[in-house]
This record gives sequence, structure tokens and C-alpha cells, in this order.
Amino acid sequence: MSSAVICEVLGRAWEPPPAGDRCDPNFDFGPDIEVKASGVGTFFCGTDEPLAGYSDYQHPRPLAYGHAMRLDQFECVSSRVGMQCENKKNGHGFFVNRASYRLF
Repeated sequence: MSSAVICEVLGRAWEPPPAGDRCDPNFDFGPDIEVKASGVGTFFCGTDEPLAGYSDYQHPRPLAYGHAMRLDQFECVSSRVGMQCENKKNGHGFFVNRASYRLF
């Protein structure tokens, strides 16, 4: 079972908020956004190779506009206005595009 979905936005116009004490200073905070099996969408705190530690890691190509992808309880939908990924079990997730982001 998948434990999280992570999305990386290239060419974005926004910056993540300051990490503060949410992230080990040795790790990168943002620009990747994730939603885990529990909790709301958040910025990923990890290394330059953030996904290597996920045992069920899958690295698909960018999700084309108008397409959706479901993996266990997670669903991501790509459209011309952005990408929304949601944990269908608890309703938490994120919306992101090059201009903005929203965590829920």
C-alpha cells in the first residue's frame, strides 16, 4: 500500500514558506509537495533524492492534461489549470500549478 504521493513543480513562480523547525536543516524543504496516508498536504522535507527511500516508489512520466492516476487511496488529476492530488480516504491533499499552491 502506498504511503504518500509527491509532486514536483518545475518552473514555478512561488516559493515554499520557511521551513522553520518543520525540517532538519540538512534536508531540503520544498519545492516538492506531498500528501501522506494521514494528515493534510504539506511540503516535502528530504534529500535531493527524496523518493529513493519509498519502498513502493513509482516514477511515472508527467501526467498529461485531462488524465488521472489512482494509486491505492490516492488520486491525482491533471488539468490545464493545475494538478490536484487527494487522499480519497480522508479528503486531504494539495492543488498546485506554476503560479500557486493550496494545501488542504
